[in-house]
Amino acid sequence: MLETINIPAEACPLNPDYAQLLMLCIFTGGQRPWELMTNTYDNWDKNNTTLTIPPHISKLGIIM
Repeated sequence: MLETINIPAEACPLNPDYAQLLMLCIFTGGQRPWELMTNTYDNWDKNNTTLTIPPHISKLGIIM
């Protein structure tokens, strides 16, 4: 599956934005697409390489 989306945008059978989102979901361990799409840059801790999912966008309503 990665071979299908990890190619140049013009050769990818998917919309490049969807392909990038799918790759992000895979590399974040299966994180929900909505939680990734609606997250903001201020929830990214670059020093600790940690992305926090705040409760208002989390499906479960808890900090992840």
